[in-house]
Amino acid sequence: MWIALALIQAVSAPLPAGVEDDLTCLAIIAATANKAPPQEQSGLQGGFMYFMGRIDHAAPGFDYPAHLVRLIDDAEGNTKIQAARPRCVAKLREISGSLAKWGEHLQKRNQK
Repeated sequence: MWIALALIQAVSAPLPAGVEDDLTCLAIIAATANKAPPQEQSGLQGGFMYFMGRIDHAAPGFDYPAHLVRLIDDAEGNTKIQAARPRCVAKLREISGSLAKWGEHLQKRNQK
């Protein structure tokens, strides 16, 4: 009984700022990944790891399964997820653009 109460309390405790947004992006990537063409898989995997890293930094020991189930089972969960899609896609494009520029810089540096 005490364990169940502790788990419920852990999932219902307020999350650090930004974690819910990052969790929503994880849910979007997870739902998209298995339908994406092969050439997009590595980008989605990178995005997944990016958002996991942000969550792990803000909330060490984060219970991903419990919070993903909570998000998906929420009556407004699907609406929240769909509303967040443009924000998550924009963030992934921003990050991939930054990584591409970094890669170009390294490539030029190595050619010297």
